[in-house]
Amino acid sequence: MNERTMRAALFTSLFLFPLLFLGLSWFMFSRVTELGEEIGRVQKELSLYGRQVMSTERRITMYKDVLAAVNLGTSETPESGVELFSIVQRHLTANGVLSRVIDEAGKPTPQGDRGVRISFEGAYPAFIRTLADWRQMEVALRVKQLSITGQGDLVKGDILLETIFGK
Repeated sequence: MNERTMRAALFTSLFLFPLLFLGLSWFMFSRVTELGEEIGRVQKELSLYGRQVMSTERRITMYKDVLAAVNLGTSETPESGVELFSIVQRHLTANGVLSRVIDEAGKPTPQGDRGVRISFEGAYPAFIRTLADWRQMEVALRVKQLSITGQGDLVKGDILLETIFGK
């Protein structure tokens, strides 16, 4: 080995190898940082999807419970619009909510679905109690549409409730 080859080998080992090592280290560090950020993003997405799945599972369970109740006949159905109006009005009055207008909404569907539209006003907590009371009823009743406006504790609004009339 001559002197020139020795110098080239020394130059390569003392200068180029450390530069190559530093370059590869910098590249690996930046890649690890990118992968860490991507892992964080994927973990957030996983958490979000997990919550969505749990929410969907709860809805499916609730849906199955309602179907089971309907199929077993435990939910009563009002025989007429008058009976439905009476049931709904009773809960409004009991909670101190004034119904300005209560009327049949739309035409009955072939499946027997019927609706009642109510314009109401009263204290917000009283209206929430009324919703809770309606939910506890034996009548199969659902809120199809709800709009509320309020000032302070007083609320006014319209609600569309649906049920199936008995045959």
